[in-house]
Amino acid sequence: MPQRFLRPGITTSNAWNACGWKAQSLYIRLITLVDDYGRYDGRIAIIHGHCFPLRSDIKPQETAALVGELSANNLIELYEVEHKEYLQMLKWQERTRGKSKYPDPKDGQILRIPADSCGIPQIPASIVLSHKPSPLHHPADDGFDEFWKAYPRKLGKGDALKAWKKLSPSDDFRSEILSAVVAQSKWPDWIKDGGQFIPHPATWLNGCRWEDELPEKPKSTPGVGTGIFAPGGEMEIDWSKP
Repeated sequence: MPQRFLRPGITTSNAWNACGWKAQSLYIRLITLVDDYGRYDGRIAIIHGHCFPLRSDIKPQETAALVGELSANNLIELYEVEHKEYLQMLKWQERTRGKSKYPDPKDGQILRIPADSCGIPQIPASIVLSHKPSPLHHPADDGFDEFWKAYPRKLGKGDALKAWKKLSPSDDFRSEILSAVVAQSKWPDWIKDGGQFIPHPATWLNGCRWEDELPEKPKSTPGVGTGIFAPGGEMEIDWSKP
């Protein structure tokens, strides 16, 4: 990475001074990261992680807002090429060396960031949500919520989520897993003693327990019963005894 120098005119720039202190700081930090063409990865997770690696007080959502502020003041622009987001610093002056590793904005679509009635940039959800998710974050369509809701013993959600992501089940696979959960929830061993023998969900997933075979229902002998509820929920009585 070549050395970068800030020109004195930055302090008297109307666009730069229209930004708040944090946005100004982000702009300077971006200068140290962009390539010779003034381009960089436009994903908020990357921008946040590389610009504020030691600032725990600044969250990805705030970084997204600062990016919007810079864009609204025409200091940068975000663009998309083949469904990937990139950043271009505007009014960039740098002696180029070779070819940029990022695509040209002319080859993609500029992402316009609208502002509300007060002029505050409104970051599209697709940009704000592109930051790295927390350990317990998961897409709404990956099936985990449905599994967690169906599983009768809700312990160790983080471990269960890791096991679920490791499996990355397809739609058919999810149906098989959920069907097994529903069926096994009726097993006597799962029902007795308040469900204390139900495996933790992570243990169940890691052990491929959806493949467990249902216990066979004891065959009844004509005229002879147990006098108690059988696993199938039926009561057999020996009517031959007084």
